[in-house]
Amino acid sequence: MDFDNFIRAYLEHNDQTISIESGINMFLIHVKAHNTINTYRYYRSNLSYIEEYLLDHHVYYFNQITTEVLDDYVFYNRSKSLTNNTTNKRIGALKTVSVYLSKQNLIKPIEYNKLKIINKNIETIDNKTIEKLIKLINTFSNRDKLIVSLLLMTGIRRTELCYILKRNIDFKNNIIYLEKTKTNSPRNIFFTNEIKSLISDVFHSNDSMYLFGEDNNPLSPNSIDAVFRKIKKGLNNKVISPHKLRHTFATTLLRKGANLEQVRLLLGHSSYDMTKKYLHLVEDDLKKCSLNLNPFTINKTMDF
Repeated sequence: MDFDNFIRAYLEHNDQTISIESGINMFLIHVKAHNTINTYRYYRSNLSYIEEYLLDHHVYYFNQITTEVLDDYVFYNRSKSLTNNTTNKRIGALKTVSVYLSKQNLIKPIEYNKLKIINKNIETIDNKTIEKLIKLINTFSNRDKLIVSLLLMTGIRRTELCYILKRNIDFKNNIIYLEKTKTNSPRNIFFTNEIKSLISDVFHSNDSMYLFGEDNNPLSPNSIDAVFRKIKKGLNNKVISPHKLRHTFATTLLRKGANLEQVRLLLGHSSYDMTKKYLHLVEDDLKKCSLNLNPFTINKTMDF
């Protein structure tokens, strides 16, 4: 009898809901088998905190998790000065476990509304810094130069970059098909002829199945972090991160006329709400457009 069937038999015999510990273990085994190691680590970390809290407060089974229990958890986190965003991630992870278990007909999904969060300032990189960055990476190895170039050119996420498979690179059409994404929805990214030869050089520099592979393992995110430490040193302690390059990619597209749907698809966002956060960054451009290009200004023939 496999593990899942054992749990079901146990529940039928004991007329008891599945324990939090068993349910989380089942879910993590599933995630480890079907998702990236970073996704597994994300859930393992967030679930460990909320599981510890629940067990310490004598909540051992999923049918004991009520709105009141989760409200108390929210208040507990606030007393520890944790942000709503952190609390949302931990409760959200538990809700995801409950959805998985509900599909196994073990429990009902947990329902709990997300807490309101204050959007963080989105930091981008100005054109002068981009020029300095491009000059700097020209002194790097081909691998490191390509890592930064793809991040800036495509808006790809750091972990997605690590999992680029060689078989998914279409040199004829300048397309890379991403199988492993944060949202588990594959998508295409595109590269220019300018870096095609660079991709080819890195492609043929190792025997891995991954573009940036180390043996047959994907590149570690820590290796990318090491590249950005070199950038910080080379730019006089100017802090640049993969996510800043992603933000810069998105805002540049919007400023140059791309519509919201195009940006959403290129970034791999699952909803418009995630993409809309970039709109406020182009408000100055919209203001100038509105004030200078409206019919009144263009056709004004009298002074007021």
